[in-house]
Formats: sequence, C-alpha cells, structure tokens
Amino acid sequence: MHPEMSKGLALLPKEAPTEELLGAFRYDPELGNVLELMGEPQRRAILWTAALQTFFVHEQIEKRIPGFRFATVGFADPETEEDTFGVLAYASHLVIQE
Repeated sequence: MHPEMSKGLALLPKEAPTEELLGAFRYDPELGNVLELMGEPQRRAILWTAALQTFFVHEQIEKRIPGFRFATVGFADPETEEDTFGVLAYASHLVIQE
C-alpha cells in the first residue's frame, strides 16, 4: 500500500453518514468510545467504512458476484488499483464443466 500516493481522507464525502446507514453499528457502545478518541476526519472514515459494509451485507451484493469469496471496505492502493474509497470484492475464477 502506498498511502503517500492517495488523496486519502479527501476521497470521503464531507459529511458523516446518517445513523440509518450505519445499521447495527449504531448500537455498538464500543464504537462510540473509540470514535471519541479520534479526530473528525478519522471518525468520518470509520463511519463511512461501517456504512458501506452495512449496505453490502444488507443488499446481499455477494450473491450478485460470480465466484465471490470475500470483500474489504476502505481505501484502495492507488499504485496497483485506483485512488478510491469503497468496497473491493474478491472472486475466484469459475470453471464451468459440461
């Protein structure tokens, strides 16, 4: 990972996601405790990570991806992928036998 090549926190929306987008994360008391220790940009990154993960799971996106194995949420590596923040889904090669 090459964070020095990324726009980093500037890739996130300027506002934090709404509580509704956080799903079950909004009921986790430990999340609130951890967020209090962070600055605003870091809080926003954690909250958008939780919101994207919630959306991915709620919408069952994995069922729409052939060969889905797992997903990660966060910043992509700008050197090898793209300078972006989002969900990266990993899938295996499918071999169809006749």
